[in-house]
Amino acid sequence: MAARHGLPHFALRIARRRLRIIVQSVMVRTLVAGMIALLGCGSSPQLPDAAPDAAPDAPPPRGKVPDLRFQWVGAYPGYEQSLFINIAPELTLTDRGDFSWAPLELTTALDGHDASWELTKFTPVAAIEPMESVAKGGDLATMAGDIAALVSSNHVITSLDITARGYGLVATAPLSSSPTYGAISIDTDRAGLAAWAAEQGRLGHVVTAVARNDTAIRALAFARSDDTSTYEAQVADATFSTLVATATSLAADGYIITAFGRNGEGPLLLVGTRPTGATTPRTIMTQTAISPDLADHGALVAWVFDPGTGDPSTFANLAILER
Repeated sequence: MAARHGLPHFALRIARRRLRIIVQSVMVRTLVAGMIALLGCGSSPQLPDAAPDAAPDAPPPRGKVPDLRFQWVGAYPGYEQSLFINIAPELTLTDRGDFSWAPLELTTALDGHDASWELTKFTPVAAIEPMESVAKGGDLATMAGDIAALVSSNHVITSLDITARGYGLVATAPLSSSPTYGAISIDTDRAGLAAWAAEQGRLGHVVTAVARNDTAIRALAFARSDDTSTYEAQVADATFSTLVATATSLAADGYIITAFGRNGEGPLLLVGTRPTGATTPRTIMTQTAISPDLADHGALVAWVFDPGTGDPSTFANLAILER
């Protein structure tokens, strides 16, 4: 038997018959009501006027932009994503509103290929105050000036990668006038990075970005105007194969992964930060799909692609989410 919109003819006929009955019933009730109104003798009770529409409820207050130094870990119960995109040097993407760019996807071995980075943007499931988030690629010659310009406009650099052919970064700022953030940067070696990160934590600053250039590791830490806390920082080394274990170990000791970067071709760096004396374990989730899915799994703190031998069958992706 032929069907339309998934229903057999007899079901459609029954539905149309019921619709005609409903329409006819409404017409009869309308006619009877009109006749009663015309024949009424004036003694019928007067119906009250309908109450005016109530004023609409005020929208709920928007949530605060969290401390941007902590990569949104634990700030909201869940996140929605709206876009996955690739950036390269000379490309800047700016979003003003509810969305923030997540950290860049890094590649363990560039082998001279052009620099480019995959990234996604997200927003909390709850309404939030507006912010400005920038994903930017540029030439090495302009990197220092570009970072300085963002820092001067209250942006926190939350992801940085430096290659022979350019740099990529992510930076976000609240659009409100407070709080304010201030940056401190250093070019150092691996041992110097650990000592510097620990000192920044004691000063109440948080390391949010690390990346190796030709000769040194560039690191940035940020202070926040309304923060009087002190922090403990730990720098950890990893490779693609040990990244999950390293991140899990940091989280088990209560550290939030506040910075993730490459230390050349292959080696990776993580910086964990926690309030002084805070050891409550945090939760790590790993994903191996091409693109991470934040949802209620946590905030994205590390994302990396490993090309293996170069054959597509050996490609591998890894995202680290923390909450």
